Amino acid sequence: MLDDDRSTVRRRVRILLLCLALAIGLGAWHRSAVARGSNDPVTIVLRTLYSPLIRGARQVADSLSSLVSPIFRSRALEKENARLRRLNRRLTGEAAYLRDSAIRAQRLETLLGFVKTMPPRTLAARIVTLSLDGSPGQIVINRGSADGLKRGSVVVAPEGVVGQVYDMTPTTASVLAISDPRASVGARVQRSNGRTVGICRGVGARSLRMAYLSREADIRIGDTITTSGMGGKNGIYPPGLVIGAVRSVEEDLGSSGTSAIVTMAVRLDRLEEVAVLR
Repeated sequence: MLDDDRSTVRRRVRILLLCLALAIGLGAWHRSAVARGSNDPVTIVLRTLYSPLIRGARQVADSLSSLVSPIFRSRALEKENARLRRLNRRLTGEAAYLRDSAIRAQRLETLLGFVKTMPPRTLAARIVTLSLDGSPGQIVINRGSADGLKRGSVVVAPEGVVGQVYDMTPTTASVLAISDPRASVGARVQRSNGRTVGICRGVGARSLRMAYLSREADIRIGDTITTSGMGGKNGIYPPGLVIGAVRSVEEDLGSSGTSAIVTMAVRLDRLEEVAVLR
């Protein structure tokens, strides 16, 4: 029994010494090969064994990179697109504001130039409401009795007559447009130098009917109609203000004469500023 144990110990010692000697020999061989600049068998064996593993690991890393990179790039692009959309909205809003400001400035400049051509007591006003109570052609302006307005004050725009003040507060006034069915105004054909006159009554929708014309009245489609300075149902308008243009001429079925349909020169739906003749 004791002899067997000693024999086992000796075998293990010999194996250990053999491995040690082999390691020393391989180490010396490796150093010698490195000193000569060549690859030793150990390095060759290790490279042969590990090269496939290294290539596989590299391929896996490349595959993961190709999958992950688009995700990060996509998120970055989404953030950049969102930023550009916000910038575009802001710039669009600023551009619209600048365009609106330029249009408003041009409109005010036109109105002020027009006011200078009117009598000295002409007052500029801004539209507050259109058709406030649902009546056709009703306009409310931001001037009232405190500004010297009174019932019957004539309201005009650079394009022509708008209407007359018919009700007011100290700070606002309601205007009855000449196209309103309740309104009428003395009118004449501008081309005829006052020889062809009549009364224009509102029929709504930016239209008026010029009546009380004789059958031989000198009036044609396209003629400009102006105020005559003679009375209508709502009072007297100063002469020479543009009412509109003749759209059609027809027989007046209510009389033996002729009537004409006149399109109002002023576009109420686009009106924002007016002038009031006090």
